Amino acid sequence: MARLSKLMNKPLFTVLLLSLLCVFNSKAQDQPIADTIHTVGEVLDGRLDAINPPSGFDTVSYFNGYLHRKTGASILVNEIYEVGFFQLEAGMNENYYSSNGMEFISKCDLKTASGTKGVIYKMRFEQRGIPFIRYVVHAGDITHTLWLHVTYAERFAEELDAGILSSFESIEFYPMTTEEE
Repeated sequence: MARLSKLMNKPLFTVLLLSLLCVFNSKAQDQPIADTIHTVGEVLDGRLDAINPPSGFDTVSYFNGYLHRKTGASILVNEIYEVGFFQLEAGMNENYYSSNGMEFISKCDLKTASGTKGVIYKMRFEQRGIPFIRYVVHAGDITHTLWLHVTYAERFAEELDAGILSSFESIEFYPMTTEEE
């Protein structure tokens, strides 16, 4: 027990624990939006080149996205086929937030430098007493959607928010063709 206590006081252990909580919680927590609006689409790993990640975020091998090793923040990148981002908007409602244990904070429209349109949702939730921020971004066209999940411990908001919001503006979404899938 004393060894575990010493291990928990090490910064590397804390970062690893936070990153695992972010990644696995973001995969396990989300009730599919499609379930709330009865749409049918195929969710696949998205193209990592669709977004320029913020400084400090690197690709990792254990999920499709980026990880900020210092804070444990994660960006998961998915694509949804045969569902336009505007269709998903109807599913981002009180039922979605409550069924995922989230508190809605804000919603804003997105138009990137490349002309890609979308919506950014910001939410808050707690996991094991630790408050987290979650951004959900839906961007794309009438038939395909880039679906980003950005999750980090709320205590890192001041350090991460500006870079994350700036990276959303870099989105260039061109859906994969059937040959790339």
